[in-house]
Amino acid sequence: KRPAGWLRRAIEQDFAAPDGYKPPEAVRKEKREIELAQKQVEERKKTIQQTFRQVEKQQAEKERQRALMAGQELEKLRAKYQTSKAEAQAWKGVKEQLEKAYPGSLQVKAATENSHLLSVRDGVATFACMNKFAAQWIGSKLEILVRSQLKEHGLEAQRIKCIVINDPGAAV
Repeated sequence: KRPAGWLRRAIEQDFAAPDGYKPPEAVRKEKREIELAQKQVEERKKTIQQTFRQVEKQQAEKERQRALMAGQELEKLRAKYQTSKAEAQAWKGVKEQLEKAYPGSLQVKAATENSHLLSVRDGVATFACMNKFAAQWIGSKLEILVRSQLKEHGLEAQRIKCIVINDPGAAV
């Protein structure tokens, strides 16, 4: 009941410290450990962010190189197939008609933007496609519509052949 008396008795009888009590040195040590751990976490976070930025840069460069190579490959194919201005104009018109027929369709938009008419010879419309997705859509899912639209632009095709750029064995 008297604080001074209680303190004297606590010292003489060696009372245990109250639950949760930590000596000042232990509190300081724990605080230093927490600060060190936080610093290590921040350093690790910075390292991860730097690595992530490097990977993003590398991926962007690879994509740029891939696009450049695809563009070069497309130009080679246009020269090989002697793509005429009339064929290029016809494909432009066909793409517009396809996008009107399927308004808002991301698949049709992706397929048409990634496909290029190379030629229509001997009843075969040959396309260069930037990926297999575009080749599948142009060569099968949209085939009938593509052929009928080509016909409306004066190009008669009984079948469609797709060449996937950078994957010459993947003709569809």
